[in-house]
Amino acid sequence: MPAGLLKCALMLITCLNVTLLADLCSGATTRVQAWGSNAAGQTNLAPLAANPNWIISIAASGYGTYALNCDGTVTYWGEKSPGYEVPEGLSGVAQIAAGTFHTLALKEDGTVVAWGYNGFGATSVPAGLNRVKSLAGGTWHSAALLENGTVTVWGGFTNNPEGLPFAGVPLGLRDVASIVAGDNFTAALKRDGTVVVGGGRMVMQPPTGLRDVTQIAAGPTLILAVTSSGKVVAWGNDYMDQTRAPSDLSDVISVSAGHGHGIALKSDGTVVAWGWNQFGEATVPASLTGVSAIAAGWYHNVALIGSSLHRAAAEAAIANGKVVQVDVTEGGCGYSEPPLVQIEGGAGSGAKAKAVVNHGVLVSIEVENPGEGYATAPTVKIVSPPAAARLRVQVSRVVVALSNLIVGDQYQLYSSKDLLEWHPIGGFFLAESDSVSREFEVKETGQYFRAVQIH
Repeated sequence: MPAGLLKCALMLITCLNVTLLADLCSGATTRVQAWGSNAAGQTNLAPLAANPNWIISIAASGYGTYALNCDGTVTYWGEKSPGYEVPEGLSGVAQIAAGTFHTLALKEDGTVVAWGYNGFGATSVPAGLNRVKSLAGGTWHSAALLENGTVTVWGGFTNNPEGLPFAGVPLGLRDVASIVAGDNFTAALKRDGTVVVGGGRMVMQPPTGLRDVTQIAAGPTLILAVTSSGKVVAWGNDYMDQTRAPSDLSDVISVSAGHGHGIALKSDGTVVAWGWNQFGEATVPASLTGVSAIAAGWYHNVALIGSSLHRAAAEAAIANGKVVQVDVTEGGCGYSEPPLVQIEGGAGSGAKAKAVVNHGVLVSIEVENPGEGYATAPTVKIVSPPAAARLRVQVSRVVVALSNLIVGDQYQLYSSKDLLEWHPIGGFFLAESDSVSREFEVKETGQYFRAVQIH
């Protein structure tokens, strides 16, 4: 429930709001903080206080803000013009993508729901569109990344007065990892770390030689890219210095772009902003720390503080001294990969189980080894999956910071360039605390790292 709400101290133009939401099941806490223009109520967090829920992600449109809740519903606040409000009864949502004047929702079944301004077809979802992995909303068009790594685009100017090309992507484009969209352009991050841009002016094309990109974001006329070294590369129109990210900016893990400003989330949970600042959008609140996600609207920003993970729960059943079944009693939400399942107590040993996750929710647990000797039902613990760690490369060595480890257990570090194939690095290591920093010899540095518990 809301533990506190700091109301605006400044009229309607600029506002700093904080809403605290406590998860009664896990005892964890998530906060949302917003700042910048509040002309349409986009930084007024009162709707969150009126409808408390566990938030797993955030998004921002031109003049609105969205929170995706653990139960698959969406909370909206901001511009009240027809078409902005979330469709009544919308549920089962896995992702929200906000365009400037329209919004897209990816449902758990892989289908898409769209609403808002449709003057150029941005909300006219192609018939039969399914197996969608993620979405992107531009100013006048929409894009969908499919599970097979291809991209579908609809809406936008096909014969626009400025003579700009259609906002689609090059024919035959494949192996796409993520997409973003802006003012008549679509940008795709490929699995090899390169960026491809379709549509828009020449200034929207990526800098020559750009590679090793791990994340991209787009505003109407701005594209931001995070490299594997934690640096930010920006390009596009520069009328408000929005392409001039601070030269000393480092250790960045994600970015978001507004109309004339950019914001970056660093690995230490702090936020840096630059560019247009008429409404305070580039002035980060001094107290803002512990941030896990960011989103930029045209003239405002929103930050998610604390973990988006709502822990799942499960119970074991035994027969003849063996664990025969593990039932999920609380699916939780926010799981980016399957969590670890620990089976303890009950006077037995050897039982092992594997979690199955769908769209961030724990849907089932499969018993891999029933163990033996269980006199009573053992306790089932759902342990957070190790997050992909930020890294610092020094010649042939890598320093990795790991968290959520189980003290006394052994782990193996793995590396991957595409999140599909994982390769072990170094030998086993013992977790002497729940957060450790280890240095390993590497032959080839991957873009992603994770630690796997050794049983």
